[in-house]
Amino acid sequence: SYNGYWVTEGFDWYRTNGDMNDYSYGIDGTIDWTIELATSFIPPPLALDGIWDENRPAILYLIRKCIQGISGVVRDASTGDTLRQAVVNIDEIDWPVFCDPASGHFHRILRPGTYTVTAWANGYYPKTVSNVMVNADTSTGIIIDLNPGGGSFAYKYAVANIPDVLSNPIHNVTLTPWALGPVDSKFTSIGKGGEVILDMGSLTPIVDGTGDDFTVYEGDDGIPDEGYAVYVSNSYRGPWTFLASGTGTQSFDIVSFGSSARYVRIMDDDDGSLTEPTPGFDLEAIESAEITGVYIIVENYYTDDSSTGNNNGIFDPGESVYLIVSLHNGGSVDAINMIGELSSSDPYVDIDSSISHFGNINAGTSENNSLDPFLITSLSSTQQGYIASLTLAVNEDGGYVDTFFLNVKVGAGGDFLIWDNDPNQSSGSLIQSALELVGYNGIRTTNLSSYYDELQYYLAVFVCCGIYPNNTVIHDGGSDATALVNYVNNGGRMYLEGGDVWYYDPQGGGHDFGPLFSINATDDGSGDLSTVQGQSGTFTDGMSFSYSGENSWIDHISPAGSAFLIFKNSSPGYDCGVAYD
Repeated sequence: SYNGYWVTEGFDWYRTNGDMNDYSYGIDGTIDWTIELATSFIPPPLALDGIWDENRPAILYLIRKCIQGISGVVRDASTGDTLRQAVVNIDEIDWPVFCDPASGHFHRILRPGTYTVTAWANGYYPKTVSNVMVNADTSTGIIIDLNPGGGSFAYKYAVANIPDVLSNPIHNVTLTPWALGPVDSKFTSIGKGGEVILDMGSLTPIVDGTGDDFTVYEGDDGIPDEGYAVYVSNSYRGPWTFLASGTGTQSFDIVSFGSSARYVRIMDDDDGSLTEPTPGFDLEAIESAEITGVYIIVENYYTDDSSTGNNNGIFDPGESVYLIVSLHNGGSVDAINMIGELSSSDPYVDIDSSISHFGNINAGTSENNSLDPFLITSLSSTQQGYIASLTLAVNEDGGYVDTFFLNVKVGAGGDFLIWDNDPNQSSGSLIQSALELVGYNGIRTTNLSSYYDELQYYLAVFVCCGIYPNNTVIHDGGSDATALVNYVNNGGRMYLEGGDVWYYDPQGGGHDFGPLFSINATDDGSGDLSTVQGQSGTFTDGMSFSYSGENSWIDHISPAGSAFLIFKNSSPGYDCGVAYD
């Protein structure tokens, strides 16, 4: 307790589903903090020093507590290699954390005490370490070595959409992590009509073999053979391929989808009772069939211009670069003398050195071709942000062959950049999916500053600011506002959405984008956004949308100059969408 403040746990205060707090803890196992320091949402600048002085001890206390717990790595006991897709669980809490996919390091915040720690990874036997002591304001280091062996299971969630938890929070007595890892008599009830998307791991996807390729295990809640539908994809966003409907514990074949699948989507059949203790299908585990022989995955790849070009870290038009590829052997047999051959019919890229030697790739390990890289050159006429298509064929002495398709970016920029400035990120991902479905290439980021220098090379920039209470203000005079204004003034095309961007935000220090877009902001509005109608004679002619969202209170905006109206709220009638060509 500091300065008369008291501690309120968010769940006891009010409950929300699907926000960043849910994602951080539910998906990544990390704690997400919401810190509210003042009595007003945007305090006046003169109050900031006082607010900091009041809260400084508490913030420093929080920083000390963030390092309190256990930290370490999980390793292969036979090779000493760090395992980057391992899971660490504190048995007394029964909620996992995940090793960092780049460094393999993990950290779990804990109160002082003695704990039991269990680690597991696909292709390894789990291991438990007892009597791990945690002291106040410090981190206890731990290294856990796992022995190769064991099966391959769902490793992490991508999506957990379990309905009616908010209105009936006491009814579902299961925890989501209970569907991860090996069969252990614990299960997750996914809810009546609910769905979950589980990641099998980038290094251990489901592989098409002879017969069934994976098994969905049903947990025992006393109601056997509950129904569900099974889909697979190599992206958590889809598109999804429906495999079959299942009941109870059942095995499935991915032959209708392809050679491998990373994500499995389980959808409940919407049968049963919403308010039973374990509503919906009870998912205990998803297990891949054992991979026999060699199985190669492209783990990652990148271009290196440090010795062949201008050493700016970008594959520029007209430049030669080395292409470094890392291959992972997810099979049970060592790959002997692995060779890669690179080819391309892309008109903007030449292959200067097409053969590369990876050497032996033992089962469960990775190797790259940094000692014998491919050499490629882009034409000087290649536009910035162009995506070049390459084909990599691999073979080894045992007869294993496979082909992979690689996309290499030339220059900076691309077709689009989405600055997903909305804390809920509710529309940025949908914009990205729509653009990619019609063949555009680009990126989505939450940090615009990383792209200031290359912003000019994007054909279009999309900015999503969200709506109160989950919104972000683009401050007047700030570097983000300056970068966006310069981009448009230099010929760029921009889409900007936000419930308060146009009228309300500029009154409290937000940048006024109205003149840039030829928009006249007329009113703060009220909570009455309902049916949004497109306008005849424009590209929105015939469109009609029933609004639903976090808040129906949005700014009223009208066109000025040569801008034109594209959307209007039907009742009460006011303008809410403007385009300026």
